[in-house]
Amino acid sequence: SGAALELNPQTGHLQCALGTLWYVFGASGVYQSIYWLRSALAVDKACWLAYVGLGDIEKEHRRNYANALAMYTMAENIMKRDSGIYASMGVCYRELGQYDQALVHLQKALALDANPEVLASLGSVLLLQKYYQESIVVYSKVLSLDSGNIEAHNNMGNAYKEMGKAHEAITSYSHCLAHL
Repeated sequence: SGAALELNPQTGHLQCALGTLWYVFGASGVYQSIYWLRSALAVDKACWLAYVGLGDIEKEHRRNYANALAMYTMAENIMKRDSGIYASMGVCYRELGQYDQALVHLQKALALDANPEVLASLGSVLLLQKYYQESIVVYSKVLSLDSGNIEAHNNMGNAYKEMGKAHEAITSYSHCLAHL
């Protein structure tokens, strides 16, 4: 039971697991998730996964990117060199309009794990900075790993459109629609 977990100081990892489990339920489990993740940190301040979980809630449910960054920074201070933490920090910096910091963190994430989701985030930062050709190169890499990535097709079309390349933009948008 929850009361037994609260009484046993050796259960920080179990509380963190409960927080993560509740998070899977989405909006209906957010408050339970917060409770258990904070409980885990009360028992074990070095529970980096609890900080990541709280950061994810701030980022994805509350859209409070500054608070999310604070949580991810705490996790990074404990768990050095984690691609997921760097990627999440990059997304937060992007949403805050701090594109240079977003690029730094996304590149750190990619150095550890070049997955399509992180590459797509990098492409979006390049697109926002109006580095259209560079974003197209990145989105091409995304599509070489995940040919059905709708975001990559759409944003590649946006980059081509901004460059005045209507035919290429239409082709990218068509691929995007084909994967809906």
